Parts: sequence; C-alpha cells; structure tokens
Amino acid sequence: MVLRWSQINADRDTACTLRYFGFKDFPIEIATRILVLATATSTYWRTYQSLILVSREMQALVYDACLPYLPVMLHTRKHFDSFCMLLASHRTAVGPRIRHVWFIAGIKASIERTLGLTILQKCTRITHIACNINLLRAFADSSEAFVHHDLKHLTLVESMIPWAQLLHQPASHQLFTQLTHLRVSGGTKFVIPDFYFASLRPYSGTRLRSGLASVSLPKF
Repeated sequence: MVLRWSQINADRDTACTLRYFGFKDFPIEIATRILVLATATSTYWRTYQSLILVSREMQALVYDACLPYLPVMLHTRKHFDSFCMLLASHRTAVGPRIRHVWFIAGIKASIERTLGLTILQKCTRITHIACNINLLRAFADSSEAFVHHDLKHLTLVESMIPWAQLLHQPASHQLFTQLTHLRVSGGTKFVIPDFYFASLRPYSGTRLRSGLASVSLPKF
C-alpha cells in the first residue's frame, strides 16, 4: 500500500493537534475536576497560588473550582490584611465561594473584631469557622442581619465560654440552633449551657447534659 504525501502530512498534523490539546479545550466539568484534584494535596496553597498566576481565565476557573474546598487559615495580622484586600478587590469572585475560615491569629482584640467582622460580612456562605470568644461575641452583637445560614461547624478556640452572654443575642441564638458540629479547643473546662441545640450531632433532638459534650481538636 502506497501512502500519498498529503495523507502523511495530514496524519502528522492530526498527531500534533492531539499532542498539544490545550487545557482550555477540556469541557468545563473535566477542567474543574482536574483543578480540584490538583489542590487536594499537602501543598495545596502553593499549587493554588501558581495556578492563579497562569492567566486571568485560569484565575477565574481556579476561584470557582477550588475556593470552596480550600481552608483559609489566618494566623497573623498580615494574613488578615491580605485576605481583606483580596475580598475587596474580588467582591463577587472570592467571598461567595469561601467555605472554611480559621481565625486563629494572636492579634489585638479590637483589630480582630474589626477585620474579622469585615471578612464574615463578605463571606456569607461559610460552612466552617474556628474563632475565639472575642470574635464570636462581635459576630453576635453585630447590627447586620444574620445571613450565615450555611454555617454548621463551629470550633471555639477558648477554654471558658460565657454562654449567658452569647445566647442573649438573637444572632448567636440562631447560630447555635443551626449548628451540627460544635468543637472546643484550648482548655479542659467546658460547661454545657441550658440550651436546646436543635441540630447538633450526635445528640441531635436531645437536651445536652453535663459530661456529654463532644470536645475535640479541629482538623485545620
């Protein structure tokens, strides 16, 4: 069988096209899955930071695919400031996609309250947070309408919890009613309040009694 030169060139062009199949040519479902898997490693933030620098198109795709799965861990004042700037510069692309935030920085209480509330107001679809009593009380005392209806997991980085003060506010009452997971980290003294945690697991539907609290360390 004799191959024509034009057929050989056509086969070579086809092979080159297949070899250099671009990432942007994947169906959006496949591209999204690849990005999620790429950031599901121990070096997820390094991978994420590299991907968003590829192009604006890639950045938008990474925000949409990865941010709901990446925990934001705020350890320092610099972390707080940097994340606030990111939320301000990408109002619709970042805040609504954030699901996990750990407020565990050792900064001044007044700064923590101000910046922490700014972050919470912009990230209205959070499902998991870790914070101390200072920020939680600021959240409960806020004059803003309660919009964090997806918030189900709360880790309190505190040993003593002023339940009477917390549960006095309508916002905290709403929050504790919808929680499915409550963890305490930072001490051994934990007093269970006289409050009906309607959604809390594994004791959902029962009134908690002293000694039945699920106290564990959060998996940051």
